[in-house]
Amino acid sequence: LKHRCRQFTYQDFKNFDYILVMDESNLRNVLALAKTEEEKNKVFKFRKFDHTVGGAPDVPDPYYGGVAGFEHVQDIVTRCSAGLLSFLQEEFPHAKIPDSENQDWMKEDELIMYDEEKEEQENDF
Repeated sequence: LKHRCRQFTYQDFKNFDYILVMDESNLRNVLALAKTEEEKNKVFKFRKFDHTVGGAPDVPDPYYGGVAGFEHVQDIVTRCSAGLLSFLQEEFPHAKIPDSENQDWMKEDELIMYDEEKEEQENDF
């Protein structure tokens, strides 16, 4: 999977149907950019799709948890991804899923992140 990371922008509300955030801070920052209810309704905490928890807790930062922390987050992301796929299959029952053996469809995907530090630096001027 090839991806690139960049800061979330207002235009992303126009370009994407679903916007997934990892934690409450990301949620607040992304929702602050939304201008309409329709845009706000595109934003979900990723753990909303985790069938093992109620509500939508944060995806923890694995950085300080050593190998076990990364494995724990990998398990969470795997569950959330499966839950998201189930949600999308229910929303779009006639959609076709690309052949998992041919992963060319993923080459253009982007991972978009909201960079709080960059935003703070830009706002300091």
